Amino acid sequence: MTEKQIADLIQQLIDDVISPSDLEALNEILKKNPRAREILVDAMEIHSLLSEKTSKSAQIPEIAAEIVPIEKIVKRQRQRAIRASILSAAAAIVVGLFILKQFLVTAPESGAEFATSPGTEFTLSNQEESDTQKTRILKVGSSIQLSQGTVELKLSSGVRSVLTAPAHLTLTAANEVRMHEGLGWFHVPEEAIGFTVESKDLKVVDLGTEFGLKVSPEQHDEIHVFKGKVEATSLRVKKPSMIVSAGEAKRIDPIGRLNSIPLDSELFLTSLTKTLPYLHWPFEPGDFIEPEQNMARRDFNNKSASFNGAAPPRFVDGRVGHAIAFDGIDQHIISNWRGFDNSRPVTTAFWIFIPEHAENNKREGIIGWGDRTGKNRKWKLALSADKLSGELSLRVSWGNVWADTQAKLTPNQWHQVLVTAISPLNNDEPLAAEVYINGEYEKIIPKRQVNPRPVISLDTENAVPLLIGSTLHPKNHNRRTIHAYLDELYIYDGYMNQDMARRTLQDLAAKAQHTDSPPNQ
Repeated sequence: MTEKQIADLIQQLIDDVISPSDLEALNEILKKNPRAREILVDAMEIHSLLSEKTSKSAQIPEIAAEIVPIEKIVKRQRQRAIRASILSAAAAIVVGLFILKQFLVTAPESGAEFATSPGTEFTLSNQEESDTQKTRILKVGSSIQLSQGTVELKLSSGVRSVLTAPAHLTLTAANEVRMHEGLGWFHVPEEAIGFTVESKDLKVVDLGTEFGLKVSPEQHDEIHVFKGKVEATSLRVKKPSMIVSAGEAKRIDPIGRLNSIPLDSELFLTSLTKTLPYLHWPFEPGDFIEPEQNMARRDFNNKSASFNGAAPPRFVDGRVGHAIAFDGIDQHIISNWRGFDNSRPVTTAFWIFIPEHAENNKREGIIGWGDRTGKNRKWKLALSADKLSGELSLRVSWGNVWADTQAKLTPNQWHQVLVTAISPLNNDEPLAAEVYINGEYEKIIPKRQVNPRPVISLDTENAVPLLIGSTLHPKNHNRRTIHAYLDELYIYDGYMNQDMARRTLQDLAAKAQHTDSPPNQ
């Protein structure tokens, strides 16, 4: 390495912009090269002298600040011969300083601590990450990308943030981040005023506040302010800037204007979840259509959910409280939740009871969403009846491919079911699902794989939101509805490995209040 390259690295060290790899290389050079150590000492002395003069002249106008005499610098450089004899002894100290410097680069003060909720899947870039480390560190210049779950960040400046997958964030400075995708909630204490978030469309500078930012590759970015105020600047075309105060929300348009939209506090999570984010329908009489949740409401339609059927809903004894009884004629629930697209897997869990003489021989739907027309861009779980025996199994359908379980659903008894997709549809791995029926594990794989991979459509003309108890025909009169009782329906955002799936089933079973005998019908 030339002396100029060595000097450049030393200057990067002084300016605190040296990369970890360059720091390690410079450390090795200093151990072996006496001339490199001379350059280091000279550079540090000049830096010290300039810093001293800058400090003394900080209170006078810049034009009047004293210029450092070159004679003084030259005089110090002449002392190099006197110091030559002690450079070797000082080398160990210099190397020690570099080791300390390297430690400081990775210390929490220069980055952000982060923790994750159970089931969270993430990757880190530009740094090493220990799987056994309970509290992890995101260094300045590094990124975190979530495919499922939630993460909580605590920046050294005091800012606290919760990200909801899918999300991608880079820590660009100690008090500055860049959001590439996702839902991000931020709480900024007084001492961190000036905290900045930048996305593809917006630059948000905090003025002492609590706010959320929605960043989507397919949609224009949104800012929602819950407390205090922020300065929001458009990064598109016109690039206007404005103050957005508590209770206000803005969405940027194609030419850069910041248009008012309703504030949505339920769009963002403000703390880690205890499991994967989920929607939960307990099916108790009353407001049984709207789910309980710990999931950010990014995927809800504007229209209200509804119960469809000529007869009113009926409830029977369930495994936990009550269960809803679908009559197999026309009863089903039309949710106001859009469903997941193909960017991430999904897990669902529920109790199901099929009456002994119920007729379910037309692949009646249990739950599903998407577009079943054309290329069948949907995700669906249904009953599948054997043509000869009439025995019922579960059918999982991705787009225009499907797979049935070997395990059967015996009539006149409760079954606990959990189905989890192994990988996103846009992955290269074969489509597959893991199914648990009454705790028994089974992996199912479609009999054929298709190329291109299936795509789940949520925004086409014929796409439907989540339907419970029905197939996915766009029109009511074409839907095939189930004759069965459902209880404790959960839909989780993400894949569950076997350990997590079994723990989830155990937790849900522990809630059961009634026996698994036939309910009072």
